[in-house]
Amino acid sequence: VAHGLTQSLRFGAMTLSGFALAASTPPERLFAGLRSMRVPFALSFLVVTALRFVPDVAGEWQAVRRARARRGRPAWRHPPWAWLGLEASLLAPVLARTLRRARALAESLDSRGFDAAAPRAVRRPLRFRTVDVAVLSVATTTALSITAVRVLFVLYTSDTWYHPGLRELYALARGL
Repeated sequence: VAHGLTQSLRFGAMTLSGFALAASTPPERLFAGLRSMRVPFALSFLVVTALRFVPDVAGEWQAVRRARARRGRPAWRHPPWAWLGLEASLLAPVLARTLRRARALAESLDSRGFDAAAPRAVRRPLRFRTVDVAVLSVATTTALSITAVRVLFVLYTSDTWYHPGLRELYALARGL
């Protein structure tokens, strides 16, 4: 019994100290601290990501609790010993939403090529090639031309400025 009580107190102390650390340390600093203690990158990333979702899960929990209260099943109408059962019944919808969010995060990380086992790509400086410069100049010229035609058309329709040689441009702008 003494050994069990000792282990329970240790577990409680570790849990409370973990909560205190998570509540008082920004995730970036916690990640840097874990990495400085040589914790593997994937585990450090997992811990920090999980801590970032704690407020979201708490918000989901409150939303489900409010929804049930609005449907006529508030927890305060039940005796205090029944609250634990009511809180446990909130676990299923909150867990479903959390798993959906985790799946979406995993898919987004996968689509971005995040894999801790794969070697990370070396960053290379971005260089403009001839094709890039050509596409950029064509796009800029097109945008400026359309803007100029539109301005001429607005000036024409407001009877501010009219030039007979620009009738084709006015017709083109009318179609835009």
